[in-house]
Amino acid sequence: MEQRLNEIIRDSENEIETTNRKSNMLGIIKLVLFAALVFTGVKLCFTSNYLGWGIGAAAQLVLFVFALIWHSQVLDRIQQMKGIYSIALRDRKRLRGEWQEGEDDGEDLAGEEHPYAQDLDIIGKRSLFQYINCTHTFHGRRKLAEDLLSPEYSIEEIEKRQQMIYEIGEDYEGAAHMEYVFSQIDTGEETAELLEQLKDQNPFSGNRCFSVLLKVMRGLTIVACGYLVCFRTNAGFVLLGTLLFIQFCLWRLGEYKTRHYLEQLRRASRKVMPYNLAVREVLSRKFTVVRGKELQEIMAEAQKGMDELAHISRNVGWSYNLLSDLLLNITFLWSYKNAFDLQNWKKVYGEKVEDWFGALGEMECYLSFANLLRSCDQMCAPEVTEENKGFCGVNLGHPLLANKDRVCNDFEMEDGIVILSGSNMSGKSTFMRTVGINMVLARAGSYVCAEAMSCGRPRIMTSMRIVDRTTEGISTFYSELLRIRQIIDAAGEAEPVYFLIDEIFRGTNSVDRRKGAEGVIQKLCQQGCCGIITTHDLEICEQQKGTEGIKNYSFCEEYRDGDMYFTYTLQEGVAKTTNGEFLLKKVGIL
Repeated sequence: MEQRLNEIIRDSENEIETTNRKSNMLGIIKLVLFAALVFTGVKLCFTSNYLGWGIGAAAQLVLFVFALIWHSQVLDRIQQMKGIYSIALRDRKRLRGEWQEGEDDGEDLAGEEHPYAQDLDIIGKRSLFQYINCTHTFHGRRKLAEDLLSPEYSIEEIEKRQQMIYEIGEDYEGAAHMEYVFSQIDTGEETAELLEQLKDQNPFSGNRCFSVLLKVMRGLTIVACGYLVCFRTNAGFVLLGTLLFIQFCLWRLGEYKTRHYLEQLRRASRKVMPYNLAVREVLSRKFTVVRGKELQEIMAEAQKGMDELAHISRNVGWSYNLLSDLLLNITFLWSYKNAFDLQNWKKVYGEKVEDWFGALGEMECYLSFANLLRSCDQMCAPEVTEENKGFCGVNLGHPLLANKDRVCNDFEMEDGIVILSGSNMSGKSTFMRTVGINMVLARAGSYVCAEAMSCGRPRIMTSMRIVDRTTEGISTFYSELLRIRQIIDAAGEAEPVYFLIDEIFRGTNSVDRRKGAEGVIQKLCQQGCCGIITTHDLEICEQQKGTEGIKNYSFCEEYRDGDMYFTYTLQEGVAKTTNGEFLLKKVGIL
């Protein structure tokens, strides 16, 4: 994949350089044509040979317009290639493990109380969201966060999503171009506010007579203008002046109402056209999978509505300038026209618009999840079952670790609780996050970092990065108690729970830790929960040996030539080594 990205980056650099030279040449040609056009225009004013110079001026004007259009297309191509180049550079950084800095980490999308977001690195610095996110729209960003934080998909929907992600992941050039088109929008809040306005069915005016009156006034004004062109009479001037004055008064009287009604469209008008282009981009793709075709059906319906909305948006944009705003409103009652056009548009499309924006956001999510297929060496489509207990992974790895650093393990648990022991830094917490993050991906309908994997769709809850809450007078131990209480309470509900508890009760003494751990394990076993608990306390492991539904796994280290080495390989049974004393000696405390 890196070789492919290097080729795209190199080709983009070459094309940008070549196209820049073409752009510079066209800039010079435009300047020369403009100077020639000015010279010919001046000459035309002082010559008797109007025909010859007139033909010359017309030809120069045609050439100048042609050069303008051509140069605009060349500049668009440069912008597109720069966009593709930037996307390929970012993807290469991701592949090399240099993705952590400068990317959107989604920190604002999940609170501290989320059952697993912070503990499993789903949101925040160096998170899964930051790693895969390539969304550029408000709805895409929110949809990706929703998929990672609260996925609620059926087995059938998960299979459709997996197929879609695979198809997008196989066509990198197509995916990069689609992402570039989406990048011309942005994640601003104005789009969400616009969506709310577009869904609002409250009419601008329910008075049909008033709408008809405005059309009649516009028609009379156009007729009066035409009459004056043909017959310059005093009566014509009086009629036109009267009509313009009446329309000026109508405009000023209704200015607040029309401006308020069109405000969100006015603010987001420059974003409507990029959305329209995104709709066309999705429709231009040839999807073979079911979900792709379903999204294209939604987009096909959206195209006509988005074309009309883009037209209304352009009309609204004409009133940005004070002078054009005045002229358009006193001649055509422009603001009223736009308000009634938007009202009619809402009647036809208002109830469908959320599906359109949602479908575009969903497409961006697939582009984001497809990044995993390109950046991780080993990915598979997990088998997600209706049976919510149990987990099986072959060569299971953590997707956020660089390919060269990732150590994969086989892991299987049919039911019950796994107690995971091991020395400091041996890999217990990382392995637990590996299981958790892959389960999150599986529930979202994504590929996972494994050779093969199967799991259910239980609710995931964690207790890992527990800190004290000083301002609330809550210690680390009590914070952990509250979190584990939430897990136990949730386990008593109808929805199955898969829990991950790291270093259980590490904030208290060894006696209380063992008693507390025993109580939690018994409670969770009674409620039929599945999950993993890690601990340094080997006595907890020994205490639970032979208990039905409890299985011990461990990580250990090796000592060679006076130094310590970690294998990060999962083993059955209780840990047989510790390294606390070794580390104390290494730093000079013992």
